[in-house]
Amino acid sequence: MLEGMASSRCLHVVVAGGGAAATEAVFVLREHGGAQVSVTIVAPEPVAEPRALPVAASFTAGHRAHRPLPELARDLGAGLVGGRVVAVDDRRHRVHLDGGRALAYDALVLAVGAAPRHTIDRALTLFGEAGRVAVDRVLAEQAPIIDFVVPSGVTRTLSLYELAVHVAEDARAREHDVALRVISPERVPAEAFGARAQSAVAELLDDCGVAFEGASSVFEGLDGLLRVNDAATILPGARTVALPVLDGPSLPGVPATAEGFVPVDEHGAVVGMTNVFAAGDATACPLKHVDVACAQAAAVADVLAQRAGVAVTPAPWSPAIREHLLVDHGVGDLTLATGRAADAVATLRAR
Repeated sequence: MLEGMASSRCLHVVVAGGGAAATEAVFVLREHGGAQVSVTIVAPEPVAEPRALPVAASFTAGHRAHRPLPELARDLGAGLVGGRVVAVDDRRHRVHLDGGRALAYDALVLAVGAAPRHTIDRALTLFGEAGRVAVDRVLAEQAPIIDFVVPSGVTRTLSLYELAVHVAEDARAREHDVALRVISPERVPAEAFGARAQSAVAELLDDCGVAFEGASSVFEGLDGLLRVNDAATILPGARTVALPVLDGPSLPGVPATAEGFVPVDEHGAVVGMTNVFAAGDATACPLKHVDVACAQAAAVADVLAQRAGVAVTPAPWSPAIREHLLVDHGVGDLTLATGRAADAVATLRAR
């Protein structure tokens, strides 16, 4: 059982967050914990966001609406508290919320995510609704040059390739002559996915007329001009689109890296804390991806179910990633896998 918890009552778990990691933790806790676990969800927004919409949303239709958290909580038999976590009191087992409120817990799961940050003043940064608006602006302006930039430290890069391919296809359909380039710290496209995936993505970019400039970083000079590797200058007439950099939550009372992320062990326990766990983008794991978030959350939920007395054997989470590029370049969607499936897939599925 958890430290400080009596075995005669069920384990009360507070899950902070409303994204993929939080909802996965609640699902697995309800599935494996049953009546031996009670769950309270704390989230600042009234909707669950199981994963970010692709940046190609402007090109596609029929996206599933985000599920209301009250509905999700009701179906799973969980409580729901609206609010944002502002601090954790490890000694008293209390989580503090905005507005001066506090909740007691037997176990706390921090799945509060990370904050996207704009890093290049002259770039349109892709996140949330602003990202979709940026896509529309890029298309409407019909700029002669568009550079797609991956800032240093960003690990989920495929969405930018997806956008570049869709912009290329849209420009071709409009007979708009535009030079497209992806600038990335990666040495090759899709570097994290192995040789087969790298080759498939590189071929896709080449077929669409999208240049790739690898092992490169973009800097903004004192003169206001953008430079690649502090040498080659991005032309003033170019439109620049960039992915955001993520900052950790930096919660008072919770250990954090210099960037604000929460250090966890292989089962999601927060290093140096008692009965506090974390999952998803808030953790110090460098791979920021919904698959990693869900794997971490499931591992945490199994640990908590076991400590509540359920016969389940927790396993460490595995950083396996499966990604889909929503493209239609005459071949279909590009499916990539890494982690345990590193040698598994780099396939093009024909429509």
